[in-house]
Amino acid sequence: MLGCGTLTIESAGERGQVQLNGLPKVEKTQSVLYELVDADRQKHTFGDDDREALVNEIKND
Repeated sequence: MLGCGTLTIESAGERGQVQLNGLPKVEKTQSVLYELVDADRQKHTFGDDDREALVNEIKND
């Protein structure tokens, strides 16, 4: 009703879980965090285009 809630963030690291209680606009915050994580993941993904560019760069050196 107030738009507040608890957001639980899970990590594969040593911390495990972090809970943010009474967070305003919790659903919006969760959505923004997902978008940021996805953008970061895409930025650090090594795809076929990257592989071809690397091979071409090595050939030209």
